[in-house]
Amino acid sequence: MDKRFYINMLFDIYGPLMTDKRSETVRLCLEEDLSLSEAAEATGVSRQAVHDSLNKAEKQLEEYERLLGVLKMKRAAQEAMRLLDEGDIKGARKALSEIAEG
Repeated sequence: MDKRFYINMLFDIYGPLMTDKRSETVRLCLEEDLSLSEAAEATGVSRQAVHDSLNKAEKQLEEYERLLGVLKMKRAAQEAMRLLDEGDIKGARKALSEIAEG
């Protein structure tokens, strides 16, 4: 999976846990696709500050996922629903066990 897409998915889940300033920087760069320079101009900080903030945000989002696993559980639940739609009860049970085991 594309790293940018993965971080954006994590941001959708965990973004509200971040500071407003860091969240705004991530939103500008990922959702609005601004360059570092454009985001720096929009937020009134240096390009380096935007770069540092994005790196910290990425690490923070990945740490939230490591600790909480919401995206992993969401994917397992989606897989279980797909398998149930296909009539694969054993496969769905396996996918659901991933959620139950954490």
